Amino acid sequence: MDQRHREVAGAIGMVLLVSFFFWQSGKIDLAFSSELETLTGPRAYPRIILTAMGLLCAVQLFQALSLQGGETVKAYGSDMIRVGLMIALVAVFAATFEPLGYVLTAPLLVYFSARLNRAENQINAAAVALIVSAVILVVFRYGLNTVLPEGVIGIDQVF
Repeated sequence: MDQRHREVAGAIGMVLLVSFFFWQSGKIDLAFSSELETLTGPRAYPRIILTAMGLLCAVQLFQALSLQGGETVKAYGSDMIRVGLMIALVAVFAATFEPLGYVLTAPLLVYFSARLNRAENQINAAAVALIVSAVILVVFRYGLNTVLPEGVIGIDQVF
């Protein structure tokens, strides 16, 4: 399979996946409060992320369609190992998110993701992990008014 076909197939697959999850987000139960259907609430964050993903998929599809046919792309063993490790990392994050809490799990996820993506400087990777995790915590806690799991150390807010 050449690179153009691979990119087009990946973009179309992601558009279908994003569309499915956007449709599923409409099924989120709002019975406990009718006021939540406004700008914030249980449906807001998934739909914001899915809309951004949909736009990026559209850009990827446009770029893939504009590619010229060409070389065949082969995946090497080390690339496939990194993909497997990333999937395992997300699975560990999902399993430990609730019991350990956001503050302990999110920075580790971001740090090890950076390392798996060949970040050369460990200090920069750690700094980015801490900053990104703090920004996401502020966005969830104060922007979306959503409490993240406190975990074993009991921290769910910054201020």
